[in-house]
Amino acid sequence: MTYTGGETSDCIHVLYVNDDSDFAELAETKLVNISSGFEVTAVGAVEAALDLLVTSTVDCVVTSYSLPDGTGIDLLDRLQAEQYEIPTILFTGRGSERIASEATQAGVSDYIPIHAGENSFELLGRRIQTLVEAARKQAVAERLSDRFQRTLERATDGIYAVNDDWRIEYINEKMARRVDRNPDDIIGASIWEEFPSIVGT
Repeated sequence: MTYTGGETSDCIHVLYVNDDSDFAELAETKLVNISSGFEVTAVGAVEAALDLLVTSTVDCVVTSYSLPDGTGIDLLDRLQAEQYEIPTILFTGRGSERIASEATQAGVSDYIPIHAGENSFELLGRRIQTLVEAARKQAVAERLSDRFQRTLERATDGIYAVNDDWRIEYINEKMARRVDRNPDDIIGASIWEEFPSIVGT
């Protein structure tokens, strides 16, 4: 799956899911104070979050655990099922090993329990920035890799690439036809074992 958030904007659009409107307002204020680059949209339910994701570009989803139409885990499961590849954080006062385990199984990017007396919002802000930055860099790298591969496939020459262990990492269709091999069958194989005639050349 590919990252579905924004790739180039300095702004980070955070979708915060919590049915406690007072706490949601506090979270928005805290995050904006941490960084003027945060833009926070708050909704109060799983379905409302999914509806917003259809119409808006969101860089990170932060959710509480208890919601009126399910749980934060249910939301994470739906995001995976609908192939949203964006950072997700479970930010909840209901911390437990069971919830942490459920969140991990649901593919959460991070789990931050809210503890009284600790600056949980500072930690949340840092994690959002770190996760979104990493996701954006990965998205750019994947796009460049796809573009490079399309260029190689359009090349008129046969092209292959091997890693430091001389195992085949890439072979384009032109080269595959030339050596009469299925690319899927030889990716990862030793070039010396597949083509012993070139040993010593």
